[in-house]
Amino acid sequence: VQRSLFGPWSGMLPSDFLALVLPILFAGLLPESLPAQTPLFLVNSETVVSSVEFEFPEGRTLEEGRLKEQLALRGPGLGHRIQDWVAFLPLVSSPRLQSFHPPELLRDRERLGIHYRDAGFPEVEVEYRVSLDTVPNAVDITFVVREGPPRILESISVTGPEGEDLAGLLPERLASRWPAFLSDLRESQGARLSTSLMIRLRDEVRDWLSDRGYPFPRVSGRVEEGDETHFRLTVDPGSRSRVARVAVEGNDILSDSVLLR
Repeated sequence: VQRSLFGPWSGMLPSDFLALVLPILFAGLLPESLPAQTPLFLVNSETVVSSVEFEFPEGRTLEEGRLKEQLALRGPGLGHRIQDWVAFLPLVSSPRLQSFHPPELLRDRERLGIHYRDAGFPEVEVEYRVSLDTVPNAVDITFVVREGPPRILESISVTGPEGEDLAGLLPERLASRWPAFLSDLRESQGARLSTSLMIRLRDEVRDWLSDRGYPFPRVSGRVEEGDETHFRLTVDPGSRSRVARVAVEGNDILSDSVLLR
């Protein structure tokens, strides 16, 4: 059977092609402790994905279901299995598995790395193994994830635009309430410093000011690595606004005082 060499590899940069294929072509030169893989030059446009699995040699923190949501290449799901069970019925076709595209495998590896780094694992390593069964022309994909140590948020500070104490920029009545809010904000110390946590901390500061008369505060954050992992929020509260007058138009039934209560 003649197989196309280029179809499934289209769109791949030469460097990516070599990164994917060379380790498999030279599998026989690898130590015996590493499993050999079927050469992927046998892959063609008809090759499908039989399964996608994960291995976590150092343990797993994130939910496996969320990891699979990051992938473009996916194995058969529940719908495929149900369709396979009832394929003997008339008018029910056999389930079609997803086509295997080697460039997408490389992108999936990168997607997993980005997901882990966003979740607070800056040193994550993601590798993969691909096993090709030439009889059904299907591949089994295994992603091997070493999470590495998580980045833990150890301290939080909130300052004004010039590094000054933010309470000094607020009117006395609000300044007296600021320490209690800052204490609540610091309850996140000790958590894994993910992108979503940084966004939430910025939003909490912005919302606190917006609810107290500062409609357009500017809040930015940055991570500082030293003896500890520190998250610094820099805040420019902007001008405080007050409602001077509320006018009600088009009301002919109720008095304005009732509507304005």
